Amino acid sequence: VNFFDTTWGSHYLTAFEMIKKKPFFGNGIKSFRDLCGKQNIHSVTKDKRCSTHPHNIHLEIISETGLIGYLIFMTFILLLLINSYKIIINKKNYDNDYLYLIFISSLLIFIIMIFPFKSTGRFFSSFFGYLFWFNLSTLNTCMFVLKKKYLQS
Repeated sequence: VNFFDTTWGSHYLTAFEMIKKKPFFGNGIKSFRDLCGKQNIHSVTKDKRCSTHPHNIHLEIISETGLIGYLIFMTFILLLLINSYKIIINKKNYDNDYLYLIFISSLLIFIIMIFPFKSTGRFFSSFFGYLFWFNLSTLNTCMFVLKKKYLQS
């Protein structure tokens, strides 16, 4: 028994099959639940291949929006991380700034949430998605205020 013979593994294999069929534009948001039963996968748990999502943020985005949607998403993530890095390497004195602590905490949570190998909740409509988007907005707000406060003064 290997990982792909688990329930999550069968979800991942199903997502891979969906990606193979429409790699560039995907199958549409929230389409995993409708198309999972039509995929032919080779797994001990192939009867458990259906769910509302593939339980991985990256596989969900690729299978539902395709490589083009995923590249747009990852470009946004990369720009966010580059801007965060610029704030971190700035040699200003952040010792007494609580906003900087919120920024660092939010950045760490964000990095943990987008880590590619862990199982996640539904990205577009679940509590995990809410936490992702809320944390992303907190991170962006902190970055905007910190840039305005320290980098442009």
